[in-house]
Amino acid sequence: MTDLLEGAPAPVTEALAYILLGKLFRRPVPRVYAHRYRLYLNRRDMRRQMHLIRQIRGRKFVSGPAGVHHDLGQIFEELKVGDFTAEPRLTHPLEHAERAQAERKKNQQVGQELLHHER
Repeated sequence: MTDLLEGAPAPVTEALAYILLGKLFRRPVPRVYAHRYRLYLNRRDMRRQMHLIRQIRGRKFVSGPAGVHHDLGQIFEELKVGDFTAEPRLTHPLEHAERAQAERKKNQQVGQELLHHER
């Protein structure tokens, strides 16, 4: 955006400064400055220039998983083979299970007392 507005007239640069400061301090931007900035950017030559810049900068470089130093495809395959071949086992210590069961019972009792008390 900065190189796009490099040759902008001083009033447009001033309007941009007001807009950015307004956003920074979460204050409303005076309409005069927003209007001035929009008028400048909506000119035909500016729209054409913005379109060209977006075309040039907007292209994504998509490549495979092989990089300069590592091949991510191979690394992920090794991870899948090494870590995810066996069935996952979730185990809980007996003490933990007993404590959880005791808490559930206590919560049920408290809940029942509250329900019976309100009636």
